[in-house]
Amino acid sequence: MKIIAFDQLLDGCVLKTPEKYIQIVRGDDGNIKFKDMTCLHRGGPLSHGIEDEDSITCPWHSKKTKKCRIRFLDIPYVTNGKAIQVGVESYERVIQHIG
Repeated sequence: MKIIAFDQLLDGCVLKTPEKYIQIVRGDDGNIKFKDMTCLHRGGPLSHGIEDEDSITCPWHSKKTKKCRIRFLDIPYVTNGKAIQVGVESYERVIQHIG
């Protein structure tokens, strides 16, 4: 398992794994959540898409995904001071800020 550290202030960071784009967000309750922002059509990054009231348009093929279809992932993490440490099997890169 790989451990990756993020600054807690960087809401919206995206972790790119071989299969997924995972956006790190803070929920209304203040807790950290992990959104699977991978387009179901061809695996594109919905985190880079255009968002409207109830859907996100994939930047790769313009396929719309309803927001209600976006899942939250159960990923282990620990907060330590200003850092969030996340455990994943593998990752390709971290995209620091989307927004």
